Amino acid sequence: TFDFNHIYILHELAQPSADRIIQLENLSNKATYKKSFNDLFGSTPSKGYSLNEALWTCSNLFANSPQRLTIKRVFIFTCN
Repeated sequence: TFDFNHIYILHELAQPSADRIIQLENLSNKATYKKSFNDLFGSTPSKGYSLNEALWTCSNLFANSPQRLTIKRVFIFTCN
């Protein structure tokens, strides 16, 4: 971990799997999203995080990966 406040790594770097895709679909379900998300991760005031820290965490994950990655993608999910 990189010890930034309000940054949570849902999945470590790996190939997508059916289980991971299902988990993301469940989190994106509007009917259950708010409860599921808050139960798993909690929430923070709108100014309680820094996007640059989230991107720095992503950069560190890629840099510390034992595999050589030819494609690097970051998906950012917000509730806006």
